[in-house]
Amino acid sequence: MSLEEAAAALNITPEYLSTLVNRETGKTFTAHLKEARVARAKELLLSGELKAFEISARVGYADSKYFCRVFKEHTGMTPVEYQKKH
Repeated sequence: MSLEEAAAALNITPEYLSTLVNRETGKTFTAHLKEARVARAKELLLSGELKAFEISARVGYADSKYFCRVFKEHTGMTPVEYQKKH
């Protein structure tokens, strides 16, 4: 999901949605989206059924290396490290 898609679903402009999200939460839309993707990735990692690159695609990252970088920024661990620890 992108800012543009979310705004279209709500029938408002992307700029207005971005302003609303930031005003109400103090975070950008992108920050919220990354947090949601990482949270879902954690759930999928704990199931143990999928590899990191498969999870990357399922949570919306076409580039698995970028996904691993974002995941590590949010958790302090790579997806594989997170899976082993939990």
